[in-house]
Amino acid sequence: MAMSTMSVKLAWALLLLLCGVMWTAPARSAPEAAAAVVGAVDDIMFIPADAGVVNVKTEFGAKGDGVTDDTQAIRKAIVRGMEKSSRYTSPAFVYFPRGTYLVSDTLWSRKGESGWSAGWLAGMLLVGESRSGSVIRLKDGLPAYADPAKPRALIATGSEGDNDNNQAGGGNRAFRHSVINMTLDCGKNPGAVGIDYVANNRGTIENVTILGTGGAYCGLGLERWWPGPALVKNVEIVGFDYGIRAGHAQYSMTFENLELKGQKIAGLLNENNILNIRRLKSLNSVPAIVCKGPYPILTLLDATLLGGAKDQTAIACEGKLMARNLIFGGYGKAIENQGKTPKVKASGMGGKVELFFTDQASLNDPAAPPLNLPVEETPTYTDNDPSHWANVTAFGATPDKRGNDDSVGIQAAIDSGKPVVYLPNGSYEIRNTIIVRGTVRKIIGMQSAIVPAKTAKLTELIRCEGPGNQPVVLEHLSVEGAVVQASSRPVAFRHFDLGGYR
Repeated sequence: MAMSTMSVKLAWALLLLLCGVMWTAPARSAPEAAAAVVGAVDDIMFIPADAGVVNVKTEFGAKGDGVTDDTQAIRKAIVRGMEKSSRYTSPAFVYFPRGTYLVSDTLWSRKGESGWSAGWLAGMLLVGESRSGSVIRLKDGLPAYADPAKPRALIATGSEGDNDNNQAGGGNRAFRHSVINMTLDCGKNPGAVGIDYVANNRGTIENVTILGTGGAYCGLGLERWWPGPALVKNVEIVGFDYGIRAGHAQYSMTFENLELKGQKIAGLLNENNILNIRRLKSLNSVPAIVCKGPYPILTLLDATLLGGAKDQTAIACEGKLMARNLIFGGYGKAIENQGKTPKVKASGMGGKVELFFTDQASLNDPAAPPLNLPVEETPTYTDNDPSHWANVTAFGATPDKRGNDDSVGIQAAIDSGKPVVYLPNGSYEIRNTIIVRGTVRKIIGMQSAIVPAKTAKLTELIRCEGPGNQPVVLEHLSVEGAVVQASSRPVAFRHFDLGGYR
């Protein structure tokens, strides 16, 4: 299978899409544009007690005391989260309040270890209350995690499927799998992998720290078929032999704000996958990136690769490569690609590569360099004050109860004046278009679904209206129908399905 110039274009387009989809009004003034970029990475992810999530402590008895083995309690909570509603449209968050959850075996998206799909199910979503305070830690010295030649995961996701080759969980039906806002510590286990990850169509690892400082094999494994499309954002990986290992030529992964530190062999090893990376920070004496095989495609924007040894190359890459605005320090070379090296400008830190590419990527002129497209930051909105949140069920909406018109309750919550509106986990049936207007800043669905009543014949399920320049964020929702942007406000979609399942 040959990777064409068109594949490079598609990979570049996917990078822009997965880093955040946003609809905007026509161009605004500089102050207005600055006002649209809201929020920063927050250590806290507030979830109300009545949001319909699965709580590993209060419902399943996990202690989170750093002493008790919580493996079985968490596994039961995961199965409940995948089965509580619909794992295809509205799987429930599995919520980890602050604490250190000690485990002795893999936490996986499985229901048992046999039967259809070898037990693997879609829809595992692990969410921590606090990135630094919700910690899952592997016990030290576990025999099953002793051999790097037989790596074993702390967390593993898998794909549904009914063929013999799928026993390991690889495939293209690993929908929704996400790990959000927590720290994973692999302890002292030489064969441990932080997350062995497969997700398709929509999935994320976001606001996560993965620790292998006690000696472990790999922080993030993407080697089973077929990882992606999925988004890894605001992730720090410290220690390990490899920070990330990626394989297979399908379907591509996108990374943004990735930090790799203290790896022993390589920060990132990619064998044939399509990777799009924006804002990588690497602090390693070993190569930051190694790409092997005939098919890898790497798009790298705004990377800073420091700490390298003089006898090492920062990026040793076979296959296709486009790098822009690369700063490196300590390494003898910035890039080695099929015998080619880029032009380097000296800087106080070591050197800078403004642009290096192996294939033309212009849509119009084959002789032109890749397009220098701007990347606009995805708006976010954070408000952890419970008094600022409106629950749609308090206004009459009824999740998972077909026949009711939930648009009335959802609309009333939006018009209540609260900046945050939330839909407890479940499926909501509507007969009228929901209008996003007024002072609402975020509508969060807890992975909920909005579906049209069969007799309603709606052409628009959600319509955004009204003036202003403050963004509105729609997240963790599945909407089975059209969403229309008719507002002057920017509208951002995060972890959002448009079209959905019936």
